[in-house]
Amino acid sequence: MRLCLTHPQYGYYTSRDPLGKDFITSPEISQMFGEVISIWYFVQWVQQNTPRSSRIVEIGPGRGTLMADMLRAWSKGPSLRSFLDSIYDITLIEASPHFLKKQHALLCGSNPLKKTDTGFASTTIVGSKPIYWHEAVTDIPSDLPVYMMAHEFFDALPIHSFEKTPSGWRELLVDYGIESDPQSSLSLPGQTVIKASTHKQPTFHVVQAKSETPSSKLLSNSKRYDSLNIGSRAEICPEALNYAVQLSNIISASAHGALLAIDYGADTIPANTFRAFSDGKVVSPFANPGDADLTADVDFGALSEAIYDQCPEMAVQGPVEQGSFLLALGIQTRAMRLVDSKADDNDKKRIFDAYKRLIERLGCYS
Repeated sequence: MRLCLTHPQYGYYTSRDPLGKDFITSPEISQMFGEVISIWYFVQWVQQNTPRSSRIVEIGPGRGTLMADMLRAWSKGPSLRSFLDSIYDITLIEASPHFLKKQHALLCGSNPLKKTDTGFASTTIVGSKPIYWHEAVTDIPSDLPVYMMAHEFFDALPIHSFEKTPSGWRELLVDYGIESDPQSSLSLPGQTVIKASTHKQPTFHVVQAKSETPSSKLLSNSKRYDSLNIGSRAEICPEALNYAVQLSNIISASAHGALLAIDYGADTIPANTFRAFSDGKVVSPFANPGDADLTADVDFGALSEAIYDQCPEMAVQGPVEQGSFLLALGIQTRAMRLVDSKADDNDKKRIFDAYKRLIERLGCYS
């Protein structure tokens, strides 16, 4: 997954702008998403006694649309403006040079982009805030309260997949060659995504490891997977757990801060969720490596456990469905106000359709 998504020359994210072609994210659907998310951060700041200085961090910002919409929302009205005034600087974690250029153009306009020891720096148009780009979360300073956003970040991290056998957990690996076992296929509920080839041609396909692998010991050592029956499959993402620990450490270094993670997933153990998207459709992840978006559901339950184990003093809430979350933040009121502000019926319909799309039950949780 990492190679296909972030290879410097051929990676799906690093070699193009896929947004709108193969998939679309919530910030790109409507400004309403970023506007109501900005309220969540304002509420966290107020509940934490309005720290005088704070840092805003977004991990995997895409085109920068979400950050741009939040900055614009914070600049409106005296209450939200007080939060904007408290922001000391902004940090974006971005591995794609292509997306970095788009983020800079949107957020900073003609303000110059300067090279630093750990990335790049500039100044935002809204609020005139210092903004920094880094490739690694380890470059995020922990000297201030940090308010973080991870929107559709964890679902792009590489997973390990396993199947429980009478001999214990066995890892499912990707092989290349003529498939000997036509039954070894991955599928989503009600939908076959990777089918065994009927042609005697070499292909990428899934095989089961014959013995324990270092990764399979992670499940054997966890009580969370003990109750699963023989034949059950499970996916784990060690990299996501590592990120959860790193981010919680950054937040706990200060008396204040918060992380909002919005992604596809649940608090149950994911299985058979590895899939690819191309032109808005689910396709085989093995068909065209580097030319399709690869994703797997996020195990919010595992992330919560990792955070609790590292920082037991931190409060972990959720997950909740995105629609419920946005409705609680007042997106319906915001949508109605936007509709009322338009005279053209087509504009009214476009706003209402975007609103419905954002609150649909599509498996996105926060």
